[in-house]
Amino acid sequence: MTGNKILDGILMGFNLLSIFLVLAFFVYTGMFYVKPLPDNNVEFTKFKERSKYQIIEAKIYKLDRMVLNLQSRKARMRNIDLQVQFLLFKEEFIAFLETNKHVVYDKIIEIVAGMEADEINSVTGKILLEERIKKAVEEIAHAPVVKTVYFTVFVVQ
Repeated sequence: MTGNKILDGILMGFNLLSIFLVLAFFVYTGMFYVKPLPDNNVEFTKFKERSKYQIIEAKIYKLDRMVLNLQSRKARMRNIDLQVQFLLFKEEFIAFLETNKHVVYDKIIEIVAGMEADEINSVTGKILLEERIKKAVEEIAHAPVVKTVYFTVFVVQ
């Protein structure tokens, strides 16, 4: 309180008014306001309009199954049984990957050989492997080719 009765009265009035308005807002939105339901016909036409501009050409390209040796700090031999599939941005990249398949395999072998078994067996290691493979394919093609890398077989022994 400021000590001035008039100023204190004005401040308390504004305080009470703001409390009343907030309370009225919550009562109105909680008890009286009903959000209108969406109209199926309107939403369907909006969906058709949006889908006209979204061209979906994504295709899957499947690599052969590979068994690769892994680095290990322990004395025993570790390996990975791996099969990779690429979700491509465009169908035309399938022909590019077919002609450069040997380079892609070489890059995957190089990437996997640089990782340790404990690293590659973790969730973050799998995500890191996916990103490295995607980046390697983009470096080969000099363009974004792979949208997502899927591991259909992923066994570390």
